[in-house]
Amino acid sequence: MATDLTLDGDLALLLTRDCAASAEALFRGLTEPELLKRWMANGGGWSLVKCSVEAKEEGSFHYVWRHAKSRKSLSMKGLFVAFERPTLLDIAQVVEDDDFLDEEWTTYRLEPLAQGTRLTLLQRYETTEERDEVAASGVEKRTDENLARLDAAVAAL
Repeated sequence: MATDLTLDGDLALLLTRDCAASAEALFRGLTEPELLKRWMANGGGWSLVKCSVEAKEEGSFHYVWRHAKSRKSLSMKGLFVAFERPTLLDIAQVVEDDDFLDEEWTTYRLEPLAQGTRLTLLQRYETTEERDEVAASGVEKRTDENLARLDAAVAAL
């Protein structure tokens, strides 16, 4: 199962993947700290060192990754704008490291299928140029790897 990338209007990317896990299992994997820790390491020497989640509408979250060799950190903080178990998460978030600060809006939609779940990830950007830069950066491959790890991490739930 691969992740497909399409441009959505002028300001958004739509990433879609059919997963083996149920919508409920995937939703848990996106909102429960112990499950997030199983799949949210970015690889390449990065590890998730902080993971706090208040899993409810208007609840907050905060993740921090650290690189083993460089000791650089990457932080993501946000708010669940919409929280409809097990089909919808709408998130406002800020991603920050030593070199950049980025505000993002992300929507996860989980659609049960006869076998598994279609996970749709909509990422919205402030400009078309920013969206196009992200689309050309390898986001499809990285998202595919992350969603494959998520699917595997929650398969037994």
